[in-house]
Amino acid sequence: MEKLLKRTALILAVCTVAGLLALVYAYFIEPNSLIIKRTEIRIPHWDKKLDGIKVIAISDIHGG
Repeated sequence: MEKLLKRTALILAVCTVAGLLALVYAYFIEPNSLIIKRTEIRIPHWDKKLDGIKVIAISDIHGG
């Protein structure tokens, strides 16, 4: 029984440390590696009234 409790405590400790490391990575390291890509798209026969319109796409938002 004692062996099972030690093994369970070890597994819980490893999972806790792994979770904390994932949180540290997600909140302190990953936000500094954001990628911003600007692209100009030319569309034939585009209505002149729509010149200057901007389209923004944001993806992979996982933070809370």
